[in-house]
Amino acid sequence: MKKAFFLLMIFVMSTVFFGSILTNTDSPFELKLSYENGFIKIFEHTLSFGSLEAGNTVFDYVEQGGQEILFPFERLSAEIIINKRHNLTFLYQPLTIETKVPLKENIKIANVEFNKEGENDALYLKYGFPFWRFSYLYNFIHNEKLEFGLGVSLQLRNASIIFEKNDGSSITVGQNLGPVPILKIRGKYTLDNNLYFAADCDGFYASSAWINGADFDFEGSVFDLSFRVGGNMTEYLESFLSIRYFGGSAVGVSQYETARWSESAIEEANITSNIIKSMIISLGFIIK
Repeated sequence: MKKAFFLLMIFVMSTVFFGSILTNTDSPFELKLSYENGFIKIFEHTLSFGSLEAGNTVFDYVEQGGQEILFPFERLSAEIIINKRHNLTFLYQPLTIETKVPLKENIKIANVEFNKEGENDALYLKYGFPFWRFSYLYNFIHNEKLEFGLGVSLQLRNASIIFEKNDGSSITVGQNLGPVPILKIRGKYTLDNNLYFAADCDGFYASSAWINGADFDFEGSVFDLSFRVGGNMTEYLESFLSIRYFGGSAVGVSQYETARWSESAIEEANITSNIIKSMIISLGFIIK
């Protein structure tokens, strides 16, 4: 709650200081600040580090890792619109899920064994996947009723995944920082009463065979698809309800050398499978 209030104050102060400049009727610039808060429901989430032939486990976060419940979700963005056509957006989405569950059976992650030795054995799990995303979108259609635009995004993932036994005897860490290029489509239709329907789709699929030129097998995807219903509350404020599908995958073998202390040694080849599918429902507002 304190964090949400702090973010709200930043939005309000930014609007006070910069809104009058960017939204001046004589200015070609418009500023929109958006914040949404709700919950995420994870339908499918599996992860494995290391070769399955070596006995490593495909860990199911929903069935085994405590992710069967709802978790809080929030996202905020700032958008600058130039001459009604060019849209520059900077978005931040924090997403870190931490759970602690009983260790009911032996598992093996990244060649590290987590063995059940007593009735009180437990696992601490952290799945951190926050990201920053910068987008450019061009509105091919822009009028009072209809907007439609196409663009590209660059997403910076900041993943941190931890498995740790409660007695500290076993731990494995997987961390990754890297860019992800994404295609973007956005549309909006406004009714006469200022109620609007909008869709925003960011998606990308890649394999090393035709994208990154790597000489090892790899597939990755990200899909961030939302449908939104909203309306203007005042000239400077609108609110909305959003239903969002958020999912992605990273499956493959990396032959890059593991050199950092934070990374667990995973055989000669770093074999990864990370698949997540979820739905997000949130309420939000836009200050403009």
